[in-house]
Parts: sequence; structure tokens; C-alpha cells
Amino acid sequence: MFIQSTPSSSRIAGHMINQHYLMGGSGSTPLILERPIAKSLKAHKQMTSFELANAYMKQRLHEKNANHVAIMQDHQMILKTLHFVEFSDLNELDRSGAECIRNALAHLPANSEKYKPLKGLSGFKLIETNLSLKNPYSHISDATLESYIHNFSSFLNWAKSHNYVNDNVFYKIIKKKKFQEKKRFPFNDEQLKCIFSMKEYQAHNYLHPYYYWIPLISRYSGSRLNEACQLHVEDIIIKDGIACFFFHKSFDGQRIKNESSIRIVPIHEELIKKGFLTFVKSKKNGRLFPELPLIKGYYSHNASKWFSRRREKLGLGKGFDAHSFRHTFINELKHKECPKEMIECIVGHADNYKSFNTYSFPYSPKVLAPIVNMIDASHTSHIRPYSFN
Repeated sequence: MFIQSTPSSSRIAGHMINQHYLMGGSGSTPLILERPIAKSLKAHKQMTSFELANAYMKQRLHEKNANHVAIMQDHQMILKTLHFVEFSDLNELDRSGAECIRNALAHLPANSEKYKPLKGLSGFKLIETNLSLKNPYSHISDATLESYIHNFSSFLNWAKSHNYVNDNVFYKIIKKKKFQEKKRFPFNDEQLKCIFSMKEYQAHNYLHPYYYWIPLISRYSGSRLNEACQLHVEDIIIKDGIACFFFHKSFDGQRIKNESSIRIVPIHEELIKKGFLTFVKSKKNGRLFPELPLIKGYYSHNASKWFSRRREKLGLGKGFDAHSFRHTFINELKHKECPKEMIECIVGHADNYKSFNTYSFPYSPKVLAPIVNMIDASHTSHIRPYSFN
């Protein structure tokens, strides 16, 4: 039976929700339905800019499949941006004010909390103090600036949709360049020879197992650095009779860039020759590289710093880092005229991935294995198999 009652305006203004009850099929469990309330009759709580930011963060944290680490990183960017708004009502911020903040953010010192002269400072005071130093600390990159603007624009979109602000004054405030300058580059043959002749490979002596394995996995799988560093024993699987990496986010601390990054990738023959599967069996369970702790949401933190030190000693130059292995992998398969969709399937690229896989299944490892094994193994042929001594 459908029971209807009409609430008074005072009850609506007092947030009394008029509910309807529908008895379930068994007659025992009522279904509660809420009626929409006219916007003009709602009592609207005024919130300060920082209260709004906290409400936005809390709602995101409660969403399905919420990435808590990424959400908290976004939240910190929003808070830092709000310190440039010297009034609490965001409806008072107009487009010209947003442009002032955009211009100021471009001079924001990177990692300012690490530097004693800048500790405890925020907003315009932080920038003014930094610029007054004899040797000012370097500011955030253009890519980071865009992240600040994107996060604040998303926040204002949410606030607008919930009627807390009238407009998103940060909408399209930064126009992306049509052709952005590349910041990372693939390694060439000489650089690969140099990398795999590092002192660890020459002496066949490794302080940690990842010194041996991470450059090799990166070279022969095209994985992102963190994807390799967060691998578990259970992530090495046999599919269609072929040993494969399973890149996903099922275990605590694991993260992926997007849903297209969940994938199964055949393990290159060179890794198997180096004893990778034997290394995996020796671990029995848990993470392959437990010596890499979770720092700021990433297992790759220490590995990235280690390779950065090696890169500097090798003189590889700007634009070449651990992520260049991934660029090299993609670039090599591209020049061998491998189909674009196969490369994207292996490396977990989002480009055209969603529409392609809406109407088809991912490629079988039997199909992908010959593609993976096209990656040239001559640069590592001299390296001895991993030692368990």
C-alpha cells in the first residue's frame, strides 16, 4: 500500500524528510523513498572555503573504489590554493581573482615544507618570503601547476553542483598547449649499454634484489616503475601455459593509474633466462621486493631515488629517468610496426583502450608473448643470472 502525506513548508525548512514506505515482496522489509524538495525551500548551510574543501574530500573518500592516497594529495593542493583566497566566501572570487591566484601558484616553491626559512608559511607570504631569499628555492613545474588548477576547478565544480558557489571561475583557466614539449625520452642503444653495465651488474653484487631486477623488469615489460616495485608473488601467474605479470591493485598499498592499467603481460624470455621465475619461487608469498617500503603512497620511492643517483653518475642527462624504460619499450615496438592496440594492451595505455575493449576481449598471452619477445635482449646478454648466495 502506498501511503502519502504532504509535509508543511516549516517541516521542510527544518530538514524533516517526507518518506514513503513500500512493503517488500515478503511484506516484512519496507523500502524507504525520499521525495525531492524544492530548492527554494531548503535551509542552506553557509560554509567557509576550508569547510567546503573538507566536505568535498570526505565525499570523495566515501565513493566506490576511492583512491585514498590520491584524494589526500588532491586535498593538500586544494588547501594550498585556498590560502591565496584571503576571504572565506568563495562566491566573492571572480575570474580576475582566479587569474591572480593562477599567476601566484606558478611561483609556488616546490616542497616548501622541507625548507626551514619557509616552514609555516602559506599563500602570498610564502612566495614573497621565498623570492626575498638570496637563493630562492625552485618553484613547481608547469605540469604540477596544471594539477593545482585542475584540482581546484574540480572542487569548484562540485561546490557549484551543490549550490555552494554560483560559478566555477577556474574553468579552463589554463589552456593546454597543442603540442607539449616532451619531458621524458626513450633510451638509445648506447644509453642502454651504459645502464646495464652499471657497477652492480659488473661486480654481480647487489645490496638489494631490486638493484638487479627492477631495471630488467622495466626494460622487458614496459611497466610503470611503481607497477614493478609493488609486485607480489601472487602477481606472477601462468595463463594459457605462459608465465605472465598480472598488474592490478588487489593487495594493500597497490595502485594503478587507471582501469586500463589492469592487465596480464607475458614475461619476456630474457627475464626467465636470468632466473626470474626461480627468484619468485624463492619468495613463497608476499611482495617480491619487501625492502621497498610504501612512501607517500608509492613503493617506487626509494627505487626511483636509487636509479636517479645511478643516472647522474652515468651522465644520462635531463629527460632520462626510470620512466624512460617504458618510453623505450613502446618506441621499440612502434618502430617494429607492431599494431597500436597490441602495444596499448601490453603497457596499459588508456588511449582508445576503453572503446576497443568494449566490443572485444583482451589479447591472449599466446598472442602477446611474441610481441613482448620482440624487445631486443642484446643489451643484457652479458649479465649473469641472478645469484641466490
